[in-house]
Amino acid sequence: MWRICSNAETERKIRSALAQADFEKARAKVLANENDRLIADRMNAQSSYFALQNQMEQGIELGVEADARKAREESEDHRFNYTLGSLLQEGVTKNPDEIERLRKKIRLLEEEARTLRERPAGGVHIKPGGHTD
Repeated sequence: MWRICSNAETERKIRSALAQADFEKARAKVLANENDRLIADRMNAQSSYFALQNQMEQGIELGVEADARKAREESEDHRFNYTLGSLLQEGVTKNPDEIERLRKKIRLLEEEARTLRERPAGGVHIKPGGHTD
């Protein structure tokens, strides 16, 4: 081993300082790697959080849209049933054939409304109760 200086005590201190410097350098490298890993983990977590938040907002929008559509359909159904019921109650027609024709028309319209409710809106299947696939 080569000598740094002639004084043994000074050389021991210098070698100790060099060893400490090497140790600190290695430690700094480990900490830098750990810091890089933590930064990557944090960025992944943020990315996941924003993706989930975006999905949640889209789900809320779809749910609100589905609820509004359902309320509109129910309102139209009630208005139709009320109008037809009013006509029948007011005695607009007492002809049994006419009443049966109106009942068939009601069934066809209800079937059409049910089909429309079950049809995907914008690629999203809306189940009864406003739930989506």
